[in-house]
Amino acid sequence: MIARHAKLLRISGNAFKSLRTQIETVKYSPKKRAGFLIDENSPSRLSGRFMHVKTQRIKNIDPETLKEEVVEQPVLLTCTFAVNIANNTILCQERRSDLNLLEDVFKGLEGVDCEFVDFATDVTEIYRRLRDSYGKIDLRTLRIKDYLGREGLMTTASFKLMEPSKEDEIMRRFSDAILGFSVSIMTDVGRKSLSVAKNGSVRASEDVPEDIIEAVLGYLPQFHEEVEVETVEI
Repeated sequence: MIARHAKLLRISGNAFKSLRTQIETVKYSPKKRAGFLIDENSPSRLSGRFMHVKTQRIKNIDPETLKEEVVEQPVLLTCTFAVNIANNTILCQERRSDLNLLEDVFKGLEGVDCEFVDFATDVTEIYRRLRDSYGKIDLRTLRIKDYLGREGLMTTASFKLMEPSKEDEIMRRFSDAILGFSVSIMTDVGRKSLSVAKNGSVRASEDVPEDIIEAVLGYLPQFHEEVEVETVEI
């Protein structure tokens, strides 16, 4: 399964220049046990890997006593990331939680003031763009928040569409509550799955063409909706 997790990157031009400079001074080495391996460092793009060692606790059976024991073992983790200043996004490929780690690391660099913000993307617009561009797409599920059932129970869950002909009607009805969708998309090697979340996470089968994934990632900032925060005077 392919995964891409994106957030909006709020950073000034000067802070990005500092990031490009400072990140080169924090290169990974076995002695430091944390640092960057940079693939691209240009005025508009920055990409590479952040490598860090994390201690994990593993349960084993002692071969002598046959008793369970907990062993601490260092594990090297990789966070593959890419910054695109043209659309103010940062994405990673492994775990969404890695974005929180990267934000802390970036902020720890001299002269770098930045903020990573979850997307609030209108995923129904992304679905319509995919349907218009690629045609052979079947909507499988919609994830809806605060759905009120007949029994008076409220839940957030993924719902399977039993009547595909009503997809536009359902999307209009729950437009403010849709958190994501999953589709089946026809590729050269058969039907494959693709899912998109409102917060900026995209997952796809291994054989989904990269241009489709890149198109979805490009739609995230295009259909992002700024959330207005109400302030109350005291």
